[in-house]
Amino acid sequence: MTDVLFVRELAADHDLVLAFAADGSPAWALDLGSGLQWWYDGGDRCQVREAVAEHWSSFASMPITAASHAGPHPALELGRRAESVARVEPPSEPWRPSVGQVVEQLRALSLPARVALAVGALLLAVTVVPWVAAFLTGGATGSPGLDDEQVPAVAAAGQRCDVRGEVSHDADGRVLVCVSPSRALSFALEWRAAT
Repeated sequence: MTDVLFVRELAADHDLVLAFAADGSPAWALDLGSGLQWWYDGGDRCQVREAVAEHWSSFASMPITAASHAGPHPALELGRRAESVARVEPPSEPWRPSVGQVVEQLRALSLPARVALAVGALLLAVTVVPWVAAFLTGGATGSPGLDDEQVPAVAAAGQRCDVRGEVSHDADGRVLVCVSPSRALSFALEWRAAT
């Protein structure tokens, strides 16, 4: 295509190939280093596209015919604007794995990694499950099913106790109840006067 002229130019450390239409107006540019290409306003025409496709394989071997190092190059300024627009991506949805995806990822792990993961899950279950169960049962009010023998006949206020809501008496016969003395340490229980 003789109506499109290609020029290779070095501009501020960029290796550019510029395409000019038959009337001399800039139509297209390519940064050979990054592979980014952009169109000038009005340059996106069928004849220019056909010429770019025809000469695409020869751009890297074209002789450099110009070099400009003073000031910003108009093609690079246009390319910066095109590059910033080209790299904007819509926000991605948060990844929500399905059961199948998790199973496939586990299958992709090596045998030692799967064994380590299983041991870690087992240790976590052995330590966390009893603690959670104790926390939940310790938070229950009252203690149905306990024998009278398990509740001390005489307790002292301030002494540690085991079951929240349990009732006992001190040496003077006052009623004591097993409660948490502070909300900050709800797991610590001690005998307190009921009134």
